[in-house]
Amino acid sequence: MKNKAFLLTSCHNEKDTILSLLKTLENQTYKYTEVIVVDDGSTDGTLEAITKKYPKVTVIKGDGNLWWTGSIAKGVSYILKTAKNTDFILTINSDCEVKKDFVANLVNSATRKTNSIIGSTIIDIKTNKIADAGVVINWQTGKFSQKLPTRKTRYLQTEFLSTKGVIYPIKVFKKIGNFNYKQLPHYLSDYEFSCRARKAGFSLLVDTHSKVSNHIDRTGIGNKIPDIISIKDFINLLFSRKSRQNIIDHFYFINVCCPLKFKPKNYLILLIKSFYLFTNIGFIGKITAPLKKKINQV
Repeated sequence: MKNKAFLLTSCHNEKDTILSLLKTLENQTYKYTEVIVVDDGSTDGTLEAITKKYPKVTVIKGDGNLWWTGSIAKGVSYILKTAKNTDFILTINSDCEVKKDFVANLVNSATRKTNSIIGSTIIDIKTNKIADAGVVINWQTGKFSQKLPTRKTRYLQTEFLSTKGVIYPIKVFKKIGNFNYKQLPHYLSDYEFSCRARKAGFSLLVDTHSKVSNHIDRTGIGNKIPDIISIKDFINLLFSRKSRQNIIDHFYFINVCCPLKFKPKNYLILLIKSFYLFTNIGFIGKITAPLKKKINQV
C-alpha cells in the first residue's frame, strides 16, 4: 500500500485564492491523498464555495481566532488521529499553485530521505523567478535571507523552511510535537518548528525538482514600512500578533533558536530595530526621514 499524503492548507476570506490552489491539487498524479482545508471563520463565502466545488475536500472550521499557526496546528491534530507512521503531512499556503507532479515528487523524495523534512523551490508567480529555496539566518547580524540554488543538485541543505510546499513524515510530529500556536500564533512558527526538528536530528532539505508558484505580492514580504507612522501604527507593528515586527514573537524566537553566544547581541539588535521604528512616529519621523534616506544611500 502506498504512503498516504495529507495535503494541508488554511484560509480566511480567500475564496478565489483557495479555489485556485484546490484546482491544482485536484489534478495530482499521486492519488493516495486527502486534502484538508482549515477555514478560520471566513465570511466571504469561502467555506460554501469549497464544499460546493470540491465536496471531497475535508474542511475544518475555525472561529476566526486561530490565525495561521492555530489553523495549521488544528489540521495537524486532526490528521494525527488517523495517520499511520508511514504517512506524510504536506503543507502548502493558500496563495500557492503547483503542477500535477508536485505531490508525487515530494512523496518520492520523502520516501528516499527518510529522516528529513523536505521543502520546495518557491517561484514568484508574477516574475517566474526563484524567490527562495529555504532560509538561513546570520546570527551575527540577526538577518534572515532566502537561499537560492547555486549549483545543479537535486537536494539543498537549509536551516529553516516555511510551509509553502513542505512534506513532513508523521514521525516528526510524534517526536517534537505540533506547531507552537500558543507562543507564535501567526509568524515565525514555521521557522521555530524547523529549529526544533533540526535539534531532534532531522535534516532540512529543499527538493529543487519540486516547484511551488507563489503570489509573493500577497504575502507582505518586502513591504516597506512608511517613513512616517502614527503612534497607533507603532504599537501595532510591535505588539499586534499579526505583525512581522512583533517584538514578543522575535524575543521568543531568539530565545529558543539563537545560539547562546549570539543571544545578547540579537536581543540588542531587536531593541535597536524597535527604537528605529519609534523614530518614524509623527514629527520625529518628519525630522529623521531625510537623514535615513541619506544613510541608506551611503
